[in-house]
Amino acid sequence: MRDVLIQKSGISSKRLFFIQENASKLYKVYTIPKRNGSERVICQPTPELKSIQRWLSRAVLDRLPVSDCATAYKKSASIKKNAELHRATRFTVHLDFANFFESFTRVNVIEFLREG
Repeated sequence: MRDVLIQKSGISSKRLFFIQENASKLYKVYTIPKRNGSERVICQPTPELKSIQRWLSRAVLDRLPVSDCATAYKKSASIKKNAELHRATRFTVHLDFANFFESFTRVNVIEFLREG
C-alpha cells in the first residue's frame, strides 16, 4: 500500500516514512467546551497528514461493508436523519468514548489490514 500511496500522492518515500514515524506529532491539539461544562480534546491533523488520511479513507475504508444499522457511517448521513430514525423510540443511549482514537496502535491497524 505504501508504494501505491507514494505513486498516487507524489509524496517521496523518505517524506512518507517521516510522516509514518511522526504521525502522532503532526496534530494541533486543543480543547473546546462541552455542554456539560467539561472540555473535549480536539486533535487536528496537519493538512499533509489529513490528505493522506483522506486517501486512505477512500482507498481502503470506503470499500469496507457497513451494516445497515450503522446509519451514521453512510454517505448520506446527517445528525438530523439519524435523530429522526429514533424519534419514536422510548429509550436512547448516549455514549461518548474517552480516548477512542488514542487507543489504536500501529500494530492494530496493520493487523486489521492484513485480515481483510
